[in-house]
Amino acid sequence: ADALRGRCGIFKRQGRWNAALEAHEAWRRVDPQSYLGATDLAVLYLELRWFESCEKEVRRAIAIAPDRSDAYAVGASNYLRWDGATYRARHLLDSGPGIASPLFDFQWLLNR
Repeated sequence: ADALRGRCGIFKRQGRWNAALEAHEAWRRVDPQSYLGATDLAVLYLELRWFESCEKEVRRAIAIAPDRSDAYAVGASNYLRWDGATYRARHLLDSGPGIASPLFDFQWLLNR
C-alpha cells in the first residue's frame, strides 16, 4: 500500500492524472479501509474538478475515520469550489465531532 501511495503522489506531481487515478484504484483494491487513501483520492478528484466523485470519497473517508479532520476540510473546499454553497460546507464542518485541527479551524472560519 505504501508503494502505491508513493506512486499516486508522483503521478499527481507529474500531472499524469490517468496514471494517478489508476494507482488510486489499485490502492483501494489493496487497502479498501484506508482513510488516507480515501482522503487522497478525494483531493485528486477535487483537483480534477470532479465534484460529485470528491463528495463520495469524502463521505467514505469520514465513514472510515469520523474523528480525523482532513476529510471534513477537503469536503468543505469541494462544496465551495463546486457551487459556492457555504451552507453545505458549514453543515459538513458542524458534523465533525469536536475536531481540533488548524486546517479544520481554517475551513470552519472560511465558511462562517
